[in-house]
Amino acid sequence: MMPSKNILTPKQEKALELYKDPASDTFGNRLRSMIGAGYEDSYARNAVSSNIAWFTDNVVQRVSMIQKAERNIEEALNYEVHRHADMTKAELELYKIKQNASQFVAKTLARSKYGDDKDKSAPSFTVVIKKYGEDKELSTIDVSAEDIEGLTG
Repeated sequence: MMPSKNILTPKQEKALELYKDPASDTFGNRLRSMIGAGYEDSYARNAVSSNIAWFTDNVVQRVSMIQKAERNIEEALNYEVHRHADMTKAELELYKIKQNASQFVAKTLARSKYGDDKDKSAPSFTVVIKKYGEDKELSTIDVSAEDIEGLTG
């Protein structure tokens, strides 16, 4: 999905944040989220009934990005090193970038589920990528438990 071409105003960003945050009193309620962001009641009611594009497009885009990030992180959890024995160093670096981008998306767009405010004492681990049958490390990926919480359960 292509990113939205429209730049959102701070008020629009706030309405989207209130709508998608499970900790918000207005979670999942477009009308209350828009009013909570500072829109007048009449404008918010009109916007909800007309299904305004900036709101709908951004919610769909963010959900899609979070789902893709979760799939990428799950792929890393199921990673079979020997399948990629012939990968070049550049391909391994691209894989690492993909995983880092996925973690960033999860932490920023799904803060309440994957954000840095989770328990800092949770364990973490490092994925070491080696060529099959060789001891030399080609790359490593640091993964903390809070980055993947909820993906396997």
